[in-house]
Amino acid sequence: MKILIVVPNLSAAGPQAQICALAGAWIRSGHGCWVLDLAPEQRDIAFVQARLHPEAALIEGDVDACRLFDVVVSTGRQADAFVAERVERLRRPGSDGFWWSRQAGDWTEAAAAVNGKAVNGKAVLGKADGHVVQSPEQRAMLQRMGIPSEQIWFMHNGVVPPQQVFPETQNEEGPLRCVMCARGEALKGWSTAMDAVNQLRERGIRVTLDLIGKGPGLDGLRAEAGPGVRFLGHQASPALSYSGRYDVGLLPTRFGTEGLPNSIIEYLNAGMPVIATAVGGVPMLLADPELPAAGILLQDPTDTAELRAAIRAYYDNRALLADHRSGAVAMRAHRLNIDHVAAMWLKNTERRSPGTFDKP
Repeated sequence: MKILIVVPNLSAAGPQAQICALAGAWIRSGHGCWVLDLAPEQRDIAFVQARLHPEAALIEGDVDACRLFDVVVSTGRQADAFVAERVERLRRPGSDGFWWSRQAGDWTEAAAAVNGKAVNGKAVLGKADGHVVQSPEQRAMLQRMGIPSEQIWFMHNGVVPPQQVFPETQNEEGPLRCVMCARGEALKGWSTAMDAVNQLRERGIRVTLDLIGKGPGLDGLRAEAGPGVRFLGHQASPALSYSGRYDVGLLPTRFGTEGLPNSIIEYLNAGMPVIATAVGGVPMLLADPELPAAGILLQDPTDTAELRAAIRAYYDNRALLADHRSGAVAMRAHRLNIDHVAAMWLKNTERRSPGTFDKP
């Protein structure tokens, strides 16, 4: 198959990381993959070098002359609007080329702006053949916009399994080593994480926190960091350093539009339990009813005491930490393998007949 992926930009963010992972999986399985970057001036070169398969063909500008794609994938409002304007010209001539719109959390039911123009989401998304969502809220929004339920699919994000798997019984008595990696925006919960760790250390609890990211929501906190908190800055592939180095991943996010955060996916892939807000698709990752629990869900991401208590639970009860580590390993094995996830995208595309879809 020839697959075109359209992204608003290739900056270091969760949706872009997942698109790069999908492209790599499709290339490994023998498909051709092109990635159209709508804002190459915003490209993070280090991120692309670390994340995007070298055989993926990067395209800039319009692609009207390349109208030979079997599958088109767009992620984000700008990319969706771009494809909607030219979807028929992008399909392979004489084929029933399939357009997937992958929700990135930036559509609303009201008219939205794309490049300064008001765009009706229902009109744009109504042209897609299938819609991938990552939370109940995203599914409900599409249904309210009139998208048929049979065209809405829930599909996990995925990652490449780690080459080295560390034992699940590590760090039985030492300090609890926490890490938080996300975009450097205040709503990701950086201050809550840092305050919780500072307060625990003031009470004599041996806990450390490494913060990975950059941006105004993070950089302004340096003056408030205690001795157990380190700022490691931006890293193109932070997950490479996770296994064996940390015990718990944190994401006390206040974003109401979270889907399946890439940071949590990468924590779990490293076999780490996670403490995160019960928002969007996060409960599906940490409390899958068919798998052991893989973490602790927070109900109020602004409540430092709740996060402090969750960290303390792992510090005091290393058996609970080991149980949830086993849950993270199970989630990695059964839900997060990117090759399996990418194959499901194409399987769902190929199995449909005109006008019909398998149930998600």
